[in-house]
Amino acid sequence: IGLNKMGMKYPWVPIDIDNELRDTATPDIGADEFFPVYNDVGINSIDSPMVFCPGTRNVRVKFQNFGIDTIKSVRVQWQINSSTQTSYNWTGTLAPGATSASLILGSYAFAANTPYTIKAWTVNPNNLTDGRRSNDSLSVTRYPGMSGTYKISDSLNADFKSFNSAIAAFTARGICGPITFRVAPGIYNEQITLVQLPGMGSSNPINFVSMDKDSSLVRVVLPSTVATGNNNAAIQLRGADYIHFKGITFERTGTNLYAQVVHILNGSTHNTFRNCQMIGLKLSAANTNAMNIWSDQGQDDYNEFHNNYVKFGQNNVSYAGLSTTHELGTVFRGNTFDSAYNSAVQVTYNDAIDFSNNIFKRIITPITSNYSLQLLDCDLALRVISNKFMDQGAENSIVLTSCNAISGNPGFVANNAIAKGTGKGIVLDGVDYQTIAFNSLYLTAANSANYGIYSTVNTTSNLVMKSNNMLLEGGQAYFIPSASQVSASDYNNLLIKGGAFAYWGATYTNLNDLSVASGKDLNTKTLNPLFKSSTDLHISNPFLKGAGAAVTGITTDFDGELRNTTNPDIGADEFKLMDYDAGVIEMTGPGSGACAGPQSIEIVIQNFGGDTLTSADIKWTVGNIAQTTYKWTGSLLNKQKDTIVLGTYNFFGNLNPKFSFWTDGPNGQTDAINFNDTLSVNSNNLNDSNNLNDNTNLNENANLNMNTKSKNFFLLPFFLCILFNFCTKKNT
Repeated sequence: IGLNKMGMKYPWVPIDIDNELRDTATPDIGADEFFPVYNDVGINSIDSPMVFCPGTRNVRVKFQNFGIDTIKSVRVQWQINSSTQTSYNWTGTLAPGATSASLILGSYAFAANTPYTIKAWTVNPNNLTDGRRSNDSLSVTRYPGMSGTYKISDSLNADFKSFNSAIAAFTARGICGPITFRVAPGIYNEQITLVQLPGMGSSNPINFVSMDKDSSLVRVVLPSTVATGNNNAAIQLRGADYIHFKGITFERTGTNLYAQVVHILNGSTHNTFRNCQMIGLKLSAANTNAMNIWSDQGQDDYNEFHNNYVKFGQNNVSYAGLSTTHELGTVFRGNTFDSAYNSAVQVTYNDAIDFSNNIFKRIITPITSNYSLQLLDCDLALRVISNKFMDQGAENSIVLTSCNAISGNPGFVANNAIAKGTGKGIVLDGVDYQTIAFNSLYLTAANSANYGIYSTVNTTSNLVMKSNNMLLEGGQAYFIPSASQVSASDYNNLLIKGGAFAYWGATYTNLNDLSVASGKDLNTKTLNPLFKSSTDLHISNPFLKGAGAAVTGITTDFDGELRNTTNPDIGADEFKLMDYDAGVIEMTGPGSGACAGPQSIEIVIQNFGGDTLTSADIKWTVGNIAQTTYKWTGSLLNKQKDTIVLGTYNFFGNLNPKFSFWTDGPNGQTDAINFNDTLSVNSNNLNDSNNLNDNTNLNENANLNMNTKSKNFFLLPFFLCILFNFCTKKNT
């Protein structure tokens, strides 16, 4: 009615769209020349319920006066799903063209997951017949907001055929409670985008879960593209919160330039990916537009990634907060990172990050200064704990750059296992209050450029290095430019087989020189850890059992096993002693200076095993001639010793033979570790500097490739024994 007779006359447009003549003075606006009637009323909106949750809700409508007479009364009738409800009788004053206030027609109980067709219409305006019935009624179909469990599948009984149809549904209908979409096996060729919606929150999470709990069976596939822009990932979270994916593969295909897999931006928070696969493009050249997991815009807090397999892409992960406002609560735990083109994972501007129990595999293109994990400007109490770096192709396994914690709440790099050929294990670049503890490193190549822990010349302070276990076939245990960088370093095990031992403001070729000069590592050892293999850094050397120092905050090892609270083991593995392991550690008789003739042969055995030692065979030779085996029985707990007289041996003249002793068959079982079984004693060196009763070096620094230990004693010549006996008798 508001457009009636409101136009300007144009003589050259005498008719409307229906070929009806226009008013020559005041035509109507628009294509239609219409002719209002006196009494004409109709519903122009159904306002409520609009986006609503199940339950009893009011039904609200508005009507409009389309006629040229003032409306003073009208009846509004309505139905829900064809069920007629009690009509509403309105009275008042409504001018031509005006719209009424919102009227509550009544209430209705709406059930969950049920479509409702709401129809309303007007009758008898001013108690007269409506002059135009065509505009009286309005009908809409609406669903209550979503909650509960739904199925995504291409089957006939599915609730939704695709991820996007499910997303469109809760976007339109609203979120009224936790929603779970069980996704059937299939390939879903679509791009998923989720934004911030009303109702999202901790009490209303939205879950997409593989129906068969197998990520390889549910695949969201998106071809790579040549299109630029941010909207270019298989799945985007653009401000979405509390979205959880479990057991789903997200994959990019093809060879085009743009191929991100997961993109998180615009303040997306509290989202999780569990047991998923993220498969990017396998690159043959660098391509920064093909990151796998990517976060780059906004503050995306408290997002977590658990037990996912992340393969290919320029980086497996490039995850950045803001330099002005660091992100919080980011967690990467239990994931496997594989075959990144250049470097595997870079996380920037994320405070108190938890990066634990992940596995790093190979990098496709080894280049100088690349890394498996770099944390850049990640402050507060970061946690890089119990990760396994099987990272051939990465020069640096762990890099901390400009990461600053505080006293009393330091960052931790702990319980990590690093096994590779060459490179650096842990790199520290301008950091503060970081504790490097209980890490195991095995660098298998005899390369002088290998380093266990490497600190750059940039300002670093308050480093603590304790209970780390290193075996380097070449290189140096430490590169510490300034002693002021380290506040404590001790109870480590550092076996460096080639090159210099360490650099600590100067080069040191052995542990003793380093300890004397630095005042650090006074209780550090240089033992072979006896790693299980070049990639499995579980250990078995009993001399490392209980040899570490407890570190507050580290209570388990890299297998999740509890550590000894006072005397933990050195390295990432809190290991269980082999049940059956015994050895001869000392020859105590005859002592040095004994005379020729029959002498008792006395030795000391020790139980190195975890089981109580109750029996063992003691075998021995003299000058390579086998002697009678001694059948020992008793009861020795771990580390306990027993002194045994094996028998006698008749020493002749100046002959000083070599003795060898070894244990066999502890508790009737095969001895699990052989290097500590045998003791060899040479009896021909008067000036031996080793004290026979001091077997510390004998046990701990045994040559593990020879399976032997050596000590020396001497016998007095025959004439001195005669003189000694003569003098003794004379004095008595």
